[in-house]
Amino acid sequence: GVQAARAGLDGRLQQALDGARERLLDFGAELEARLDHPGEDLGELSDTALIESLDAFAADVRRLAGTWTHTRRRIEGAVVALVGSVNAGKSSLFNHLVGARRALVSDQPGTTRDAVERTVDWDGLQVTFVDTAGRRAASGEIEAAGIALGQALAESADLRLHVFDPRRPSNAFSLPEPTWQVATHADCEARPSAAHHHVSNITEAGLADLRAALSEWLGAVDPAGSALVGSQRQHDLLLRVVDHVERAGEAMVVGVGPVVAAEEVVYALERLGSLAGQNVREDVLDRLFSRFCVGK
Repeated sequence: GVQAARAGLDGRLQQALDGARERLLDFGAELEARLDHPGEDLGELSDTALIESLDAFAADVRRLAGTWTHTRRRIEGAVVALVGSVNAGKSSLFNHLVGARRALVSDQPGTTRDAVERTVDWDGLQVTFVDTAGRRAASGEIEAAGIALGQALAESADLRLHVFDPRRPSNAFSLPEPTWQVATHADCEARPSAAHHHVSNITEAGLADLRAALSEWLGAVDPAGSALVGSQRQHDLLLRVVDHVERAGEAMVVGVGPVVAAEEVVYALERLGSLAGQNVREDVLDRLFSRFCVGK
């Protein structure tokens, strides 16, 4: 459940935040050494190495912040829309995914004229699958409205599955990312396609792989050993940390020097420290003294 999901995040996330704080303190000490004791060559890194380390750190924190998408899906659920041309096998695939015969299946093109939705428990996640009306030139106002509704639902979904029959010409759809290409009729002699997944609604070939990929993407499967951000606030604070660290690196690149860079690192530490209430400036000075024996 939601409480179990949140509880499982705290330990790994705290370790990641502690590690990030240690790296920032090291950066701060490096810069303070340059600032307070110029000419004494107290730092352990060259300017180039420091800039590269700042860039690498910013990338690591940005990746950590990005795990909020994974966590949010676990907490709030997700919407997956099936889109494609008429008679491509969308409704049959929809029925396989939701585990019940919810969508009408027929060889007659345009059978699904309105969106069909089903919310299911997907490995502990609440996932809503939407079978949208097949795309084609509408034969009337009702069908046109159904196609327009399907387009809107597809664009607002968390993930789109573009379902197509590789044996037939497929209309080119403009769909936002992420969109997976899913080729049906894998049991038939079909021309090769560049689909992410190949499935057969008749033999069920490829369906297990598609389900596994969906589970991983939706967040039902945790990245092994990964720390996961647990709230929007944590996500936003981490991105502010990234901004300050990137500014510190830019200050070193353009030659402004350690004055601006050191301030930006302290700001980054303050953003990170707001999650745990540390005294940032005293900690930077303590690290400076311990690493470089200043004043001893």
